[in-house]
Amino acid sequence: MDNHMNHSLSDATAICDKISLDIFSEIQPHGVMLILDKYDLSISYYSANIDDLLHTSPRELLSHSLAHFLKIPEDDIFARIEQNQKKYKSAQWHTQNKIIKIWTYTHQIDDYFVVEIELNQGNESNDEMFELIQKFSDMSFLSRSDDVEALSHHICKEIQNLTDYDRVIIYRFEKKNNGIVLGEAIKNKMESFLGLRFPASDVPNYVRQMYLQQALRYIPTIQYNSVNLIPVKPLIQKKIDLSYSLLRSVAPVHLQYIHNMGGAAALSVAIVYNEKLWGLISCQHKIPKYLSPLHRIVLTIFSSTLARRLAALEYNQTLIKRGKIIPQKNIIADYIIKHNSIEESFKDSSADLLKMLSAQGVALLWQNNLMKIGKTPDDDQINHLINWLYTTYRGKTFATHSLFKFFPESNEYKKMVCGILAVPITPEDKNYFLIFREEFIQTLIWAGNPCKVLTGDSANYSPRHSFEKWVETLRDQALPWDTMEIKAAEYIRSVIANRQLQHLLQEQATHDTLTTLLNRRSLLSSLAVELVRAERNASSLSIILLDIDHFKVFNDKYGHPAGDEILIGFAKFLKTHIRTYDYAYRFGGEEFLLILPNLSQVDALKKAELIRQEVNNLKVFYQKKALPRIYVSLGVANYPTHRKDGKTLIALADEALYQAKLLGRNQVVVA
Repeated sequence: MDNHMNHSLSDATAICDKISLDIFSEIQPHGVMLILDKYDLSISYYSANIDDLLHTSPRELLSHSLAHFLKIPEDDIFARIEQNQKKYKSAQWHTQNKIIKIWTYTHQIDDYFVVEIELNQGNESNDEMFELIQKFSDMSFLSRSDDVEALSHHICKEIQNLTDYDRVIIYRFEKKNNGIVLGEAIKNKMESFLGLRFPASDVPNYVRQMYLQQALRYIPTIQYNSVNLIPVKPLIQKKIDLSYSLLRSVAPVHLQYIHNMGGAAALSVAIVYNEKLWGLISCQHKIPKYLSPLHRIVLTIFSSTLARRLAALEYNQTLIKRGKIIPQKNIIADYIIKHNSIEESFKDSSADLLKMLSAQGVALLWQNNLMKIGKTPDDDQINHLINWLYTTYRGKTFATHSLFKFFPESNEYKKMVCGILAVPITPEDKNYFLIFREEFIQTLIWAGNPCKVLTGDSANYSPRHSFEKWVETLRDQALPWDTMEIKAAEYIRSVIANRQLQHLLQEQATHDTLTTLLNRRSLLSSLAVELVRAERNASSLSIILLDIDHFKVFNDKYGHPAGDEILIGFAKFLKTHIRTYDYAYRFGGEEFLLILPNLSQVDALKKAELIRQEVNNLKVFYQKKALPRIYVSLGVANYPTHRKDGKTLIALADEALYQAKLLGRNQVVVA
């Protein structure tokens, strides 16, 4: 959608939304309206057509109470009105010369009771209406299809059979309040709108709000002259809000709109569930058309039943999608839990990730390591994107189907990546989980060009005249992310974060926090395992116990922070001098211990001597200044030379270390 269309649609919607229902103080002429004082039921207003429809002059009307004309006891009239709020009720209107069958519909506005009266033309038998109400209240006549469009088409056919309107459509509101025609039944050469979209301005906000309060809107003819409400005491009467009255007159722009669609009469019923307007049943007829209140009641009941059916279908679709996402989500979680590293689990679960989230690419930035699968931007572009996410949405999930609108720099790769779901794994740093969707080119078919010519005010606003198909192509956007997909990605984030927390707790339990070497907690168990292996394989195992010489003196002279740098530097040095299957421990203070599987006493002595010599070359800096070189004393013990258990081997190595110190330090002694 280009900018011109965006502005045109938003301007049209804004102009329509300026109209307010409470400006209409006139009614349609097919009914009579009486407005009664809530406290004494005296008539405060009456419609000017009282004589035309009910053959009662204003003078006669005001000379008697309402009970007189309805032939109801005065004591019962208040209860009748109170108990039948927003319900049609059959009654008889008694004049001097005749009895007129009528329908009454009452509701309260502020301090008034509004009585809306229509003639009861009595064309339906009780049996016929009973059958219709039964049929349309349980929907048993409809197919059990789970396809909303097929269901909508069937509904339109049945409603057309009931009402005989020339056009019946099921109209559904989309997220931006545009609408789409899902089902249709037409005859008498009415133009088809099936599958077409209508802009939000066609059903403006004030009308959508009205439908939530009053589900039905009935216009038997668009060619009518509005009827005024006449106040009994003009000087003291205030304006009555007729927003939710059935007989309320309709905005001229809406009547013109019906005419432009090829109709001369219209009826619409709201489809509401979860207190939201899902859509409309909309009917038009080429000539004026009367529809009895009984038929309108049937349609209102049916719309409520239909809403429940649609809600069930929608929930069923949610269950189907959930049934696909949950197994994949659990598979991915298992990958993460079972693997030793996040990187390995990401690699192994990437195919399931892409499938679960209907994505084309995924990236993980974890502890400065960037991993990518599928279609993604390059490394620099992803890092730039993550910097922006971290700055703008730190700690928050960010999802959009049109990244370019938020992050213009993505223009470089928008043909490959238009949608992004970005989930921060940890809020305090730049560890991010990114899911990418490619461009999805969408063709929308509108009922006429929705870019209306505007004159700038609601009084002069005119709807479009043509509803001929108008094609629009949407680019630079992906399929939107739904709530279930976002929650699934956030669940994966939580699994990664929990796995990292477990790993961190495990690290803290088994590793020294300063040097990151193993601590003494797992020493004896690891040594016992290696001794069993050495005995089984008839191989050797050596232990080297190391101590940094004169470390206390160093700490006293240079301070503990400098001493910590020495310990950290020495730990890194040890890691570079052992094999991948060797063990390095911080034994305590400035003491360190190495377990060296499959290493003889002679080779262990050589290894210890090499460490003693090369540590002299270790350079450690503190506050950008080089610290003095360090020296170490070392004690060596070996299996099977010393056929002892783990504790005894450590004790022998400790004794050898003690001897090295007594002999002047900076040397190796074998137990």
